[in-house]
Amino acid sequence: ELSQRSIHRALHATVETSRGVIYGLGMCLPNVREMEFLYPIPEGGHDPLSLPGGVSLERGFIKGYIDYVFEWNERVYFVDWKSDVLERYDEGALRRHFVSNYDTQALLYTLALCKLYGLEDEAAYEACFGGSIYVFLRGVTEDSVHGIHQHRASWSALEVFAEQLASPDMGVYR
Repeated sequence: ELSQRSIHRALHATVETSRGVIYGLGMCLPNVREMEFLYPIPEGGHDPLSLPGGVSLERGFIKGYIDYVFEWNERVYFVDWKSDVLERYDEGALRRHFVSNYDTQALLYTLALCKLYGLEDEAAYEACFGGSIYVFLRGVTEDSVHGIHQHRASWSALEVFAEQLASPDMGVYR
């Protein structure tokens, strides 16, 4: 029963965004659950892989699944459901936990949605991308005050991340 209540609270959570209030994350249409993505990334530091017939591969791929993608108020958002056990679920604790554990994931997902929606410049990004909503199921309260963390990377941060993915010295992203 506890898990059913947690899921119900999460799907009916009210989230305040810069574009207004979303009354019920699970009610937003259109939406896609478990959206798969696959996109190529250049890997400049790798030698091309030669295959029979003169074909060479010079790229790698990023593949994943986004829990929930929806459009609301002319913007696209994604939600990632989390079951992390934390000591506290207030905004400060969630922000710190997000930065240490999910910042890179959010950038990968944001980049995937930019590619899917054709958001190729800052103007398109600002007009169409709403952000990410991380819902920590164990901490979501009836009033949606705790357990929800929103994040929206700047266009410049996304560009830097994309450049890091393409560099031969990807470091932590490898």
